[in-house]
Amino acid sequence: MRIPAWISRLLGLRSEKRRFDAAQYNRLTHSWQSSERSINTELRADLDALRRRSRDLAKNSPLAKKFLQMVVTNVVGPCGFALQSRAAENGRPDKLANAAIESAWADWSKPAHCDIARRLSLAAMSRTVIRAIARDGEGLVRIRRPEKHKYGYALQLLDVERLATTLNREASEGKNQIIMGVEIDADGAPLGYWLTANALGSDPIAKKLTFIPAEEILHLFITDDPEQVRGIPWMHASMLTVNDLKGYNHAAIVAARIGASKMGFFTSPDGNAVPLSDGADGAGVPFTNAEPGQFGMLPAGYDFKAFDPDYPQANYASFVKEHK
Repeated sequence: MRIPAWISRLLGLRSEKRRFDAAQYNRLTHSWQSSERSINTELRADLDALRRRSRDLAKNSPLAKKFLQMVVTNVVGPCGFALQSRAAENGRPDKLANAAIESAWADWSKPAHCDIARRLSLAAMSRTVIRAIARDGEGLVRIRRPEKHKYGYALQLLDVERLATTLNREASEGKNQIIMGVEIDADGAPLGYWLTANALGSDPIAKKLTFIPAEEILHLFITDDPEQVRGIPWMHASMLTVNDLKGYNHAAIVAARIGASKMGFFTSPDGNAVPLSDGADGAGVPFTNAEPGQFGMLPAGYDFKAFDPDYPQANYASFVKEHK
């Protein structure tokens, strides 16, 4: 039963609305950014930059390289995926059939058969793909069926940079929707992929695009949101921290080298000393290069002020550990 307003005022009751604390806007939450855009709308603007920065970290950050190596080791391993056939006849294992199937699988897994470029074995291709998925957020594999092939089936690894992120089109009469290079039907199922001729960019204006049917493409990524069409680099939430830590480590190393050098400055207390020149002779010219165990004598009128930055500091190790 709702209490009339005049009774509430008479009893001194306050009318309050129930709200979620995390949804309130006040001076403590005004900087908390929120967005009503869909995941695909956000990826249209940010995906290429995320992927290329993730690739930079994979090249130049020891932490990122270690993370990717751990993904490869724990998902694929050094030997890749093996096939164990369990064909049976009349409820009993068919040993001859199983041996033949496993032998054919092992033969197809060789670089000459599974890779259309004849460079990588199936295990090596698997390691390359899972590393690309973790680094770029998605992997792209094309299924090839060449006529002059022992098994008539091979795989082609493609750089996801080929997928035209900037190609977008709304659905209209006679035309399907295209989201970041992926053409989908009314149910959201992929119909095909628009790829550039090479991986040097995904600008559909500057590059000629080719439509590849979805039946020929394995588009591999983890779906985090409903209706998501493209993958997100796995390191996206930690990329800023990893990049800042890389810069911090570099600055700390430079500071440590400076601290180990124990540099200093020559000063003249009265300001009337004779100007100095470089060199080190026995006539009182100061030393400008130092070696361990070396001592020199300053000329009259000069003093030496040491520069000791006292680095690295004791909190360096704890700071790096906290942000790994």
